[in-house]
Amino acid sequence: MKLLFNYLNVINSRHILERELDYKNFGQTHSESWNTQEKARVYRNDILTYTTGANIGRTQVYLSDEKALASNHVNILRIENENPVYVAFVLNSKIGRLQTEQLSAGSAQQELYPKDIDNFYIPFINKNAQTQIANLVQQSFTLKAESERLLATAKRAVEIAIETDEATALAFISEQTPQ
Repeated sequence: MKLLFNYLNVINSRHILERELDYKNFGQTHSESWNTQEKARVYRNDILTYTTGANIGRTQVYLSDEKALASNHVNILRIENENPVYVAFVLNSKIGRLQTEQLSAGSAQQELYPKDIDNFYIPFINKNAQTQIANLVQQSFTLKAESERLLATAKRAVEIAIETDEATALAFISEQTPQ
């Protein structure tokens, strides 16, 4: 008899990459943790910051509707009336990185505490400009995903060409190309 369990994504600091969240490699925990870990709940548009270690200050926005929990080394920031993608963009910029350096603590391992994140200065610009920047950031995610898809298709086509023939590989590429 096979038991089926529902699992929930867990976001660790290693999932906060330089330019995006590593959605494909999130950890997993039992879905019941959602009920017991209220402060760790992650929702769409939450701003997640890497708070301990080598890449302290890295920040990304959670852009999924799937339930997830943040580990203890990930700070969750929720803002109102401002664009979260813009805020993350600023926190990842030179402005944010310099503030991280200034406000972080610790000698052996750097830490960025929530009380320190509260003291960050974010230069808010008009809503239209925030939206334009956020749209460009999100467009870069879309283009990156498309380039990864095209590369995977090309690699598989080369394998097919080697294993069978060029015509079969070209047919495969045609099947993978959206019309």
